[in-house]
Amino acid sequence: MLLDAIGLLRVCPERHFGDQAFFLLIASMLSVFRISPPVDGQDHEILLEPKRKTGLIAHPEPFTCVIEPRSEKATGRIRQKPN
Repeated sequence: MLLDAIGLLRVCPERHFGDQAFFLLIASMLSVFRISPPVDGQDHEILLEPKRKTGLIAHPEPFTCVIEPRSEKATGRIRQKPN
C-alpha cells in the first residue's frame, strides 16, 4: 500500500497478477526439476542449516543444492523452445 499526495491509501492494482505470475513460475519449475540437498562422497544427504543475512532487507545466505530434471519427459520440456 502507498500513500498518495493527500494521504489516502492506494493499493497496487496489479498485485494479484504479480502474485499469480510468481506462483505459476515456481509451480512450473517444481514440476520439471527435483531440488534436493547436496550429497557427500558416499551419497548421503548433507543437512543444511538455514542462515540469514540481516540488514535493511533480510535474505538467506548462499547455499548449495542439487537441481536435476525429474524425468526424461521433463528434460524434453526443458529443452523445448517456447511458442
